[in-house]
Amino acid sequence: ARGEGLAGYGGGLVGGKPSTLGGVPAEKARYGYETNVATWKEVQVEGLDKGVGGIDSKWAGPGSQRAFCITRGPVDAQFTSNPDQVIQSLSGAEPGLQDAFKNGQTTYTKTTINGIDFLDYDLSGTASHYMVRVGVQWDRLFAFFVTAPESSFAANKDTLQRTLTSFELYQQA
Repeated sequence: ARGEGLAGYGGGLVGGKPSTLGGVPAEKARYGYETNVATWKEVQVEGLDKGVGGIDSKWAGPGSQRAFCITRGPVDAQFTSNPDQVIQSLSGAEPGLQDAFKNGQTTYTKTTINGIDFLDYDLSGTASHYMVRVGVQWDRLFAFFVTAPESSFAANKDTLQRTLTSFELYQQA
């Protein structure tokens, strides 16, 4: 359920109303997630981020907290059957993530939401703490990242976890 002060993304809902965040009309949205719009701000995705990094949407929160979604394709739905391969393939998304994968502690769990299998990762023990949710639909990989400095992660964990677990892929293509 959507909480007070939270907004959807990817053309989902903002304040319970259809939106075109990221330039995507609500009826064409492939994913959605919630951020605290009172303290988080949408960041424009530049062409290089989109073209090279596959970044589809970005938000910045207080204290260097961030959320962003990467889409890549085409991939086979079985791609997520090897969790280590999945996170390693995404570790080049930004330098801090590569450091967290190589030098930190990585754990993952599997979950199913609306019939779609996801891998949820937690990468800790370096300068930045990452939580990542990865799923495949329409032959595309969707990876949603939530991150904060390790030094402030514990104080913000509930909000960051809520943002991560709000990520879902919609059934329309």
